[in-house]
Amino acid sequence: MELNGNDHPFPFMLQPSTNSGFNRSFGVQDLESHMEALTLYNPYHGFNTNHVHVHDDSTLHRMRIIGAANAATSPQVLQHYPNESFLRSPNYDQLVWSQTVSHHNLEPHRGRWLSMAVDPRGSRSLQKKIDCATPQEIHKIIKELSTHLHDLIKDDFGQFVVKKLFHAPNVSAAQTNSIMYLIVSDVPKLKDVCMHEKGNRVFQRLLENIETPYMMHMIADAVIFEVVVKNFVDIAKDKCGCSILQRCIGYAESEATEAFFKLINEIIKNAVPLSEHPYGNYVVQSLVKKGILGVNGILITQLRNTYFELSKSKYASNVVENLLQFSKTEDAAIIVQELMASPEFLHLLQHPFGNYVVKKALENTKV
Repeated sequence: MELNGNDHPFPFMLQPSTNSGFNRSFGVQDLESHMEALTLYNPYHGFNTNHVHVHDDSTLHRMRIIGAANAATSPQVLQHYPNESFLRSPNYDQLVWSQTVSHHNLEPHRGRWLSMAVDPRGSRSLQKKIDCATPQEIHKIIKELSTHLHDLIKDDFGQFVVKKLFHAPNVSAAQTNSIMYLIVSDVPKLKDVCMHEKGNRVFQRLLENIETPYMMHMIADAVIFEVVVKNFVDIAKDKCGCSILQRCIGYAESEATEAFFKLINEIIKNAVPLSEHPYGNYVVQSLVKKGILGVNGILITQLRNTYFELSKSKYASNVVENLLQFSKTEDAAIIVQELMASPEFLHLLQHPFGNYVVKKALENTKV
């Protein structure tokens, strides 16, 4: 049974994808308004068992009975714990999670799935249960973990549970899209994930598993770019954050979007300090190598009167080399002319970093 726009938990996900992505006015404020219309306590409000794809009347009847029982009973949901250490209480190691995998032993653990997810044995057990769970059981697990997704992504063991929800064959695309939407819609927590050493790697892996073009456009355009633009300098100069920024630049390969151009403007505006930064220089290099029409020319103009000093920098010299290699000849000539006009040009030839810039200039320009 197909979901329609009236009863889908996130109706905007059913909007068709076009060549231009989706409505560009659908930005973060619109996303937040959607989140306000939802209840994070139950992000699948209105999602009942009639939405489950079934193939026979008996199964449908069974699912409806379960759904009615769930609706009539107040669910036992864990409170939002302020930190991960509290999840692992002193008596926590005394808990022994059942390793028996069946549909019938999930219900006794309801209300403890968060605690299971952050425990070594509990995490493995929960992953096995997800592999063989029914759609209704998957729904219950997602519902209980929904307000803790960012903490789980950063957790040594919880991250595997989140990744399992994206890989398990019995988890629908609509469910994985819903999980991703909850992750990216909380801007402060998403920023924290992007700058977390483990969390940022897990988040990138999750992005690789999003196969719906419309959902990928929504994430890259309306959410991720908005997050990095608002927190650009902090993220660009962070070891993990610069990786997320490079990935964002890569996602915009197929189409030009308003959010992507905002990101370009931030890179150009901060080009000098980023080029000299140990991590920020990689962000600038990613944009330069992309070779977007006209962008490298603007970037070269932005960096004028700084090329001699940049060429002697351990990090910025790489940016200058890439500008020489990936820019139009007439634009690259601006850099060469500025370097040759310096009275200390001969010193640059003998500099440990500057000499590579000069070699690259000889390879790619004619002055």
